[in-house]
Amino acid sequence: MRMRKLIFAAVALLAWCTLEWVVPITGHAQCAGVFGRACVRIEGSNAFLSNTDQGLTIVNMNDPRNPEVLGCLQTKGCIIDMDFSEGFAYVVDDKEGLLIVDVRNPERCVAVGKYHTYGGGIQSFNVFGKYALASISGEGLRVFDISNPEKPRKVASLDTPEKIQGIAVVADHAYVANFNGGLHIIDLRQPEQPVQVAVMDIPGRPRGLGISESRLFMNTSERKMHLIDIESPKEPQISATIDIGGSPVAVVAGNRAYVASLDRGFMVFDISNPEQVVQIGRADLEGICLAMCIHDPLAYLSIVGADEVRVIDLQQIVQK
Repeated sequence: MRMRKLIFAAVALLAWCTLEWVVPITGHAQCAGVFGRACVRIEGSNAFLSNTDQGLTIVNMNDPRNPEVLGCLQTKGCIIDMDFSEGFAYVVDDKEGLLIVDVRNPERCVAVGKYHTYGGGIQSFNVFGKYALASISGEGLRVFDISNPEKPRKVASLDTPEKIQGIAVVADHAYVANFNGGLHIIDLRQPEQPVQVAVMDIPGRPRGLGISESRLFMNTSERKMHLIDIESPKEPQISATIDIGGSPVAVVAGNRAYVASLDRGFMVFDISNPEQVVQIGRADLEGICLAMCIHDPLAYLSIVGADEVRVIDLQQIVQK
């Protein structure tokens, strides 16, 4: 088994690495993080990373052996979420609110706009088309028109649920994890008039939520990951449940589920047959994972307090 580490500069970002091979990074990566704690995104060939420190660092990952720091953006607080659209990054800072950052030139990224809510902070920001769905601490959901990226405009509110633990948007629907339990499905076909169309009871409190194609996954306080079929948004169904251990961060990409667990290490599952989920790979993992990106054949894991990213070669741990 072959694993290497990429050492972060300042905000747990890649400064150098000891990988002995070159893997080009192109296309889209599946990423996840602990809600409200850390954020890692890969957009094209660039990694946008924050950990528990202030600010954002951008690194070019075309050559994982020689990652190149392109630019940095200092913020007053910690970055807890971000999304991208047409050359702009929508960055959620826990002190400054929503920052709109022009990243078309990563070496000179600059904040060009800002949106701050009073009485409740923005927790997450999910772009869909010319709109975005944001969760507001203790105040539910807000829809923003981002046709003018520098000046997002609030166009709708939805107070249910009040406390949110994760959001995933796919096609014309949003899937919202209720902090107190359950999954809320919101119809966004008319963005300025969002409508809740279903609520699904799921055992335990949610710890994470994500989506891959027509499959949703939710981690819960009961140390489980539920795979949910959302082909029919109004009638979601649990298709499989996996025991994943404590403090997990999970990502689903294609027919595989990747889990970073505090007590069970880094695990890979084949979920192509929901009736027979099989673990096909594992690696030891020390510490608590805050965020993870899967860009086959590599897994990038941000470990709390370690100021480093763990890089795992999936080809070395996955059974053929």
